[in-house]
Amino acid sequence: MKNNNLIFGTAKMGLSNYANNNGNRLLKDSNSDILNFLHDNGILKLDSAERYGDSHNLIGIFNQNKNKSFSVSTKVDNLIANDKNASKRLQKFAHTTIDKLNVDKLDILYLHQNDIKIINDPYILEGIEDLKSRNLINNSGISIYTEEELVSGLEKESFDYIQIPVSLYDSFLYEKILSQYSGSKVKFIGRSIFFRGFIFNHKSLNLKKFTDHHIFDDINKIINQMEVDLLDLTLSFLNEKSKLDSFIFSSSSIKNIEKVLNFKSKEKLQIPSKLLELSSQFKSWSDLRMH
Repeated sequence: MKNNNLIFGTAKMGLSNYANNNGNRLLKDSNSDILNFLHDNGILKLDSAERYGDSHNLIGIFNQNKNKSFSVSTKVDNLIANDKNASKRLQKFAHTTIDKLNVDKLDILYLHQNDIKIINDPYILEGIEDLKSRNLINNSGISIYTEEELVSGLEKESFDYIQIPVSLYDSFLYEKILSQYSGSKVKFIGRSIFFRGFIFNHKSLNLKKFTDHHIFDDINKIINQMEVDLLDLTLSFLNEKSKLDSFIFSSSSIKNIEKVLNFKSKEKLQIPSKLLELSSQFKSWSDLRMH
C-alpha cells in the first residue's frame, strides 16, 4: 500500500477501552516509539478527535519537534443545531486544538456528530466556511455510518471528505458510492477497516439479537476456511477499493504497523466472490455505534 494513502488513527493512544484495546493503554514511551516509527516511514498524517482521551496532548508533545511533526485531522463535538453562535464555537475549538496539537492549522476538521440536523445546519456550515477563509483548516468533512448520513453529506458543498466504514464485514456504503455516487467531487476515506478489532476477535461480538446475524457467521466461516493471515486478507480486500482516497488504520504494535507498510499489491490474496457479496450487503448489525 502507498504510504501517502495511509492515515494513522490515534484513538487507542488516548483511550484504554477503545474497541478491542484489551485495557492495555499505551505508555507515553510506547506512543513516542510508534509516532517516531510512523514518521520515519513516511506516515505523516494522523486522525484524532476530542473524544479520544488525551491523544491531542500526546500528539502535541510529539509535534513540539518541528523537524519531525505530523499533519493532524480531528473531529469537533458538542455542536448544537440552530445555534447562531456556531461559528464562534468552531473558531474557539479550532484555535484551542491547533495550540494543543502544535500545528499551524488543522488538515481536515470533521463533524463528529452524525445527527442529520447537525450535518444540515446552516449556521454550522457557515462556520466551517469561515474556518477555511481564516486559514484555520485545510478541509472539512463528516464521519458517517448510514446511507442517510452519506446522502446529506454529499448534498452539502462545504464538505470535502467523508469517512465511511469499510471492512471485510461491511462494505455496504462503499458499494453505494460506486453504484450511485461515483461522480461526486467529495473524497472518501475508509475507516474501521478491522471492524474495531472484532475481525481478530469475532467471538467476543454477540449478534444473536439481530435477525440477520447469520451473515456475520457466514463471513467468518469463509474467512476461517481460507486459513490466511487476517491482516493480509484485510489489506488485500482494501487494495481493491480504488474509489477510496485513503485509509485510517491503527495498531499498538510496531510489528503490525510495519506489516501494513510493507504490504505489496502484487502479494494480495484473492478475495472469494461470496465474501465480497456478503460484505456489500446491508446488515442491521453493521453500525458500530451499537456495539
